[in-house]
Amino acid sequence: MLALVGIVAPRTVRRRGPPLRGTALYPLISKVNHSCAPNCMLLWSRDCTARLVVTTALSPGDELTIDYLANGDAEDDGSAQATRRRRKWLRTQYGFECQCERCNE
Repeated sequence: MLALVGIVAPRTVRRRGPPLRGTALYPLISKVNHSCAPNCMLLWSRDCTARLVVTTALSPGDELTIDYLANGDAEDDGSAQATRRRRKWLRTQYGFECQCERCNE
């Protein structure tokens, strides 16, 4: 059973892609953390079903991660500037400082 733990006020978010049409709660997928070098991706169907698909070889105990940047940063050239841009976006949109292996290279 799920319990309501809070209500988030809507805010304006600049993003690429089609306009958002609603909000949904995916209790299991919401537990998957971010990495700028993820080992999984989400595949969405037309009926809003989501599948978590592994994209790299995993070992038992590996954390499952996805890219919160939604298909990566198209302008990411691997530079320090690109890392700062990714980290700033994640800090602004999600409220955390990315500490993944890619950001710490």
